[in-house]
Amino acid sequence: MAFEKNHGTNLALIDVIDSIYKSLHSGRIVCGVFLDFQKTFDTVQHDILLNKWSNYGIRGVVQKWFHSYLYQRRQYTAIGKVNSSMAFVSRGIAQGSVLGPLLFLIYINDIKNACCDTSIKLFAEDANFFAEGDNESELSIKVNRILDNISLWCAANKLSLSPAKTCYSIF
Repeated sequence: MAFEKNHGTNLALIDVIDSIYKSLHSGRIVCGVFLDFQKTFDTVQHDILLNKWSNYGIRGVVQKWFHSYLYQRRQYTAIGKVNSSMAFVSRGIAQGSVLGPLLFLIYINDIKNACCDTSIKLFAEDANFFAEGDNESELSIKVNRILDNISLWCAANKLSLSPAKTCYSIF
């Protein structure tokens, strides 16, 4: 939903509020979990990203172009008048670039496959999901099962969540 014309935070907020109201109106308890990925743009693995492009049907010349974009980037560090030697970037995507947010969304788009019993919403480097249950015990089991699946997905994709910025809210 992020970065699409006419699909900003206002529409996402309306969608979330509507879902919460529907659940509460039917007598259920809702838990919203707000995930923040740690060092998102720095940890994207180029080989995993290109494999995902291939899975989405992007191959041939376009995939070669992105391969070149990812693998031929170099950087150095400058402190005062002292510069390090130039080195190739082995992972990560250029933060602040036009392509950065799109590449990251492609990288995490398949996280929805890890979220059974709920849909996950993606916006830039953040994600959230809402789960509902008839009681706190049922809800706790459901949320923890989803979080376990997300944890396995993160490990497979070499990403991690920021514990200090990941939170939940019970409605």
